[in-house]
Amino acid sequence: MGTSRRNVLLIAISIGCLGFAGVITLRPRRDGLNSIPDGEMLWVKCTNENCGVEYQISKKTYFTHANEAVGSANPISLKPPPMVCEKCGQQSIYRAVKCPNCQKVFFYGMSLTDFPDRCPFCDYSQTEELRNSARGPE
Repeated sequence: MGTSRRNVLLIAISIGCLGFAGVITLRPRRDGLNSIPDGEMLWVKCTNENCGVEYQISKKTYFTHANEAVGSANPISLKPPPMVCEKCGQQSIYRAVKCPNCQKVFFYGMSLTDFPDRCPFCDYSQTEELRNSARGPE
């Protein structure tokens, strides 16, 4: 096989691979926001010291906001920009967790070195409990 014929073959293979990569990248995703059930809820909490309200919103609504806010997000922050609070009208709503142990609501991911659902009030983490139960008895 001549050098020019080999080059043409390599170029054709490269173009085919790029085309395949484009199809994979641009195809509609079956998961993502559409995989979240409509009735699934999550807790949010207001950081405004004069408000502090806690309530549940649709998980799909929260993640839709997070996806849309990516362009305006602080690139240093690990959290999406806040949502507008239903009570005080300020952009001060962040994702929260209601502890299944003590029932207190706290901000999700408060510690960067621990489980994001670790309760600051009673030290319980459902994620930790699930991981420990999956391992079985030691």
